[in-house]
Amino acid sequence: MATMPIVLITASPHEATQLLSPKSIECLAKPFDLDALREIARHADGALRDALSLLEQAASLGGGEVSKDAVDRLLGGGTLSEMEKWVSSLKEEDVQPFLFLDRMFRKGASPQRVVEGVFLLFRNLWAVKRWGKPVLEALALSESEEAFLEAESGAWTQDQLSDMMQYCSKLIPQVRAGLRTDVLSGLLAASLGTPFAFDPPQGSVLFLDEVGERPYRLDRLLTQLRLS
Repeated sequence: MATMPIVLITASPHEATQLLSPKSIECLAKPFDLDALREIARHADGALRDALSLLEQAASLGGGEVSKDAVDRLLGGGTLSEMEKWVSSLKEEDVQPFLFLDRMFRKGASPQRVVEGVFLLFRNLWAVKRWGKPVLEALALSESEEAFLEAESGAWTQDQLSDMMQYCSKLIPQVRAGLRTDVLSGLLAASLGTPFAFDPPQGSVLFLDEVGERPYRLDRLLTQLRLS
């Protein structure tokens, strides 16, 4: 835990007093966990009022300290540590990745934040895979994030990570349009696990028997097969 100096740049002193309530100022003077602050900043997404609100609630849950455990409890599902664990679990050839994803959404994870967060994880893994440790400094990550990327990057090829980024980028417009979490969990579990799926022998022939199927369903099927 540590304490942190705060510099707030606003248009006027009146705006600063509106943004920083006495409770917020008290929270900012409390000990904090750097990973907890990073998670709050990630969820606030540039909105200072949201960040201060989350900060106050985390401090209340943490008994006066802004700890990572308090922030995880506050935010429910979809934290960075959860998404890292899920990406790591894709190497397991059992039902655990699917169940882990389902539990994350049941706890209240935002579909949009999950897809965008998974995209960024695969982007960072791709960058580390391509350029190695030097890129970690440019990404300005925490020690725990760097440790995850170094440990996990060896389990993927550069092409696999590129495919994962492309697939997530196609899902982002769908989740913004209101894609249901049960549909999303099925798509992610089926598609993002493809690097470890069955690899058919060279020269195999594929037969498709689809009559009267909607075009978008066929497109999804063929996209899944291409990524497999």
